Amino acid sequence: MASKEPRTEYMKRYRKEHPEKFKDAREKYKLGHPKWWDKYNSPEKSAVWKNEHPLADKSHKAKYTRKVKAVCFTHYGGKCNCCGESCMEFLTIDHINGGGTKHRKSLGIPSGFPFYIWLIKNNFPEGFQVLCYNCHMAKTYYGYCPHAK
Repeated sequence: MASKEPRTEYMKRYRKEHPEKFKDAREKYKLGHPKWWDKYNSPEKSAVWKNEHPLADKSHKAKYTRKVKAVCFTHYGGKCNCCGESCMEFLTIDHINGGGTKHRKSLGIPSGFPFYIWLIKNNFPEGFQVLCYNCHMAKTYYGYCPHAK
């Protein structure tokens, strides 16, 4: 028995092999649904679909991610609790008593952005602190940070 081609791949191949049939079907749909067609095929909507719209730019997502992280870091002090580093690109959220991986797995969320969203949705629970990446890794792997000596 031959393996079945995924539907999306089949549709892409069919469209390529039969452009006239696809064009005819599109025109027929356009005639049968003029209100929908005009609404969703306006220049503004077309720009979104073609990734020309300003909000379709990936930098929008990056800005939102930075904003969410900044809200979390600000709430928990805004700088590393160990060395005082305040450059946001170096900061992370640390579970004060350890066990971060176990905690996130129990919640079913990965680290990073989804975890920051969880902190916000749960009104910034106790037991977390801001550490820079160096202090966080030192604490994780050695049990203490050299700055704390």
